[in-house]
Amino acid sequence: MATSRFGQDVVDAVRTVSAGGDAARLDATNNAKVHEDVRRRRWAMEQVIGATLVDRGIARAFGDVRFMLCHPDIPADPALLERAVADSSAARSR
Repeated sequence: MATSRFGQDVVDAVRTVSAGGDAARLDATNNAKVHEDVRRRRWAMEQVIGATLVDRGIARAFGDVRFMLCHPDIPADPALLERAVADSSAARSR
């Protein structure tokens, strides 16, 4: 059975949301090397999570991903991530 590209994107997005936490810190349990792209994604997610405390728009976007209302790549949007970095930095300095 062939699936459409859209169908595969949906499946991949759901898998990312549902299983992403399972592999999030396997390196901590088995001392595996953390690849640079994983490090960058973790840093970006920390920025977004920090910004949810001070920015309702980012909090809404993060919640939409969490509840599978939008694609999990949304928080990686450059404009949103730039805003998250600024907001997260401001939240830490309070």
